[in-house]
Amino acid sequence: MLPAISLPEKKMDTDTTKLCECTEMLHIRRQAEVCQELFPNEDVAIQPLPSGGIAIRTRAIFQGKLNRAVGCGDAREINEEEVRGLEEFFTASGLTPEIHLGPFASSADFTLLKSRGYEEKGKLTTYWCALGQPDPSPPPHQGGLDACKPEASKVLVRRVESHERERFVEASIAGFSSNGRSRELLGALAEIATRRTDTRLYFAEVDGQVAGTAALASIATDSDGVGVAHLGSAQLGVEIGNVYHPGGGCERA
Repeated sequence: MLPAISLPEKKMDTDTTKLCECTEMLHIRRQAEVCQELFPNEDVAIQPLPSGGIAIRTRAIFQGKLNRAVGCGDAREINEEEVRGLEEFFTASGLTPEIHLGPFASSADFTLLKSRGYEEKGKLTTYWCALGQPDPSPPPHQGGLDACKPEASKVLVRRVESHERERFVEASIAGFSSNGRSRELLGALAEIATRRTDTRLYFAEVDGQVAGTAALASIATDSDGVGVAHLGSAQLGVEIGNVYHPGGGCERA
């Protein structure tokens, strides 16, 4: 397998972009920290990078999400010494290096990686919004304000109770089962979310049956607090219409 590069697309203002990058690095650091607790006998490692990013290495079976470097090139240009160090960091555990260039990376970073045999794997997109008061008027396709009433909704979104964490893990695995990732990786990602103290878990239910799962991590940075929505999955074959959130609010799913 060729070593991979993932490229960003920078369309947000600089401060927001920096905030998102900082949050992403804290997010994967915490995933690795939980892996250190889950697999104390494994060589789980977290390595800050000179160019401004961070690399995590967990179990070799978790190639990809739990074995990657992110934010590379955000602070300064990457040099060959750093790339060689990253390659040694991953190959020591039999892993193929996966490097995510940050939005502040230069064209020279991309050229360097290409010269060392790296192949562009894709572009990453982060969606964000500043939280405030929601617009009380729903979009026209929602069918008016009545669509936000519980009786007009098919889907209920609720917090996962502590005794339902195993059910959450299995539902998350099922929701992502068609994306080609291994059951072991999907299970680890969900289990990590259940163990993080900064993360809330959610079920979306249709007639009492789980139709989807999601996790929301609340991460404090030096400049602001950020909610990171992740592990959003849906069960195949479940028809989802208007989504009702207990406490108010409605959206189309």
